[in-house]
Amino acid sequence: VAQSYNLPVNFTAQVAFVKTTGSNFHNSTDQDFYKLTLPAGFNYSISARLHDSFKSGNGNTYSADAKFRFSIDGGVTWSTDFDDIMTNRISLNGQNTIFFHVQPFFQGQTGTYLLDISINQCVAPSITPTGNVLSCSANPVTLTSSATSGNQWYLNNSPIQNATTNSFTPTIPGVYTVISNNN
Repeated sequence: VAQSYNLPVNFTAQVAFVKTTGSNFHNSTDQDFYKLTLPAGFNYSISARLHDSFKSGNGNTYSADAKFRFSIDGGVTWSTDFDDIMTNRISLNGQNTIFFHVQPFFQGQTGTYLLDISINQCVAPSITPTGNVLSCSANPVTLTSSATSGNQWYLNNSPIQNATTNSFTPTIPGVYTVISNNN
């Protein structure tokens, strides 16, 4: 991770597309690490796709079959491996660095691939609690986002299914955040 290649990130209308054009495994022990440093003060929703010899997805030809994973804590812990498309988006709430690790699917393989990353820069609306914030059972707390629409509520950095209105009533303890795609 210390020798990760820094990928430049340029946003246009709160969206950035980053590609590792020309990426390849040069020898049988090669693997690649990439670092994205995102501007502070925002939340992010990130997806990634790996184009390789097994499943290109973009019409181009690549010669390596590869897999990738990501880390949001500086490489201490890593996600599970993804063969081509991530199953869920990555949500960074207040964090601004993410690492990607790409390696051959089969040990010793060489060849080309492309890691394609899409980043949405999201507004972090303010949250106003009403009710008893110390207990979720006696008088449940209601959380209200300052954004009137485009909200997605999160529990411990994981999106809460169907929680997209501007208010939310938690039912279990945890850290709740909200992101709005209305900038």
